[in-house]
Amino acid sequence: MAGIDLGEILRAGEGEGEEVSGVSILLRCLRKAFGDEQFTAEEVAELHNAGSLEQDVPCAMRATLEDATGKPFPPQPSMLEARKVGKRLQMIVGRPVQVDEGVLVLQRTANPKIGNRYRVASTG
Repeated sequence: MAGIDLGEILRAGEGEGEEVSGVSILLRCLRKAFGDEQFTAEEVAELHNAGSLEQDVPCAMRATLEDATGKPFPPQPSMLEARKVGKRLQMIVGRPVQVDEGVLVLQRTANPKIGNRYRVASTG
C-alpha cells in the first residue's frame, strides 16, 4: 500500500457520491418501469407528466434526473419535455453503477428515423 493515500481517494469520490447515487436510483426506477424493454425519452416524460411513474414505481423522475446528472431543470413548468429528458439520459449512457442485483448501465440505440431508444441493461 506504499504510495497510496486512501484518504485522498475517499475525498476524490465524495464529490461524485450524490451523482453516482442519483444514477443508481434513476437506473433502478427505469428498470422497474420498463424492465428489459427499450424505451424513449418521450415515454419517460409521459410517465412523469401523467403521474403514473410515481404511482407504479416510487420515483420522483424530475428530481432523480437532476441528481443523476448534477444539472437542474428550470423551475417552471413542472412538466418534463422529452427533449430535455433525452439530453439528461444521454449524459449517463454507459455509466455503470453497482446495485444489489449486480451492475446496471443505460444503453442507447441511435436511430435517425425514430429517435434514440434506451434500455437499462443488467450484468448480474
